[in-house]
Amino acid sequence: APAAPAQAVLCPVCLCDAEDPVMTPCSHWFCRACLARAAKECGRRCPMCRRSIFTFARVLIDNMPG
Repeated sequence: APAAPAQAVLCPVCLCDAEDPVMTPCSHWFCRACLARAAKECGRRCPMCRRSIFTFARVLIDNMPG
């Protein structure tokens, strides 16, 4: 897994500093919860570039609380 960024990263979904930041295989950073929610709603594609993140998103979605 990639290391957390050295400085705060802006999440393009919520437009806040990324909380529990995760990087997609296509190198975009998001809040873990924002990415899981967006991937679930967007057919498991990156919200930025629409590249398939099926396997990566499945792990996030399966581990979402509730």
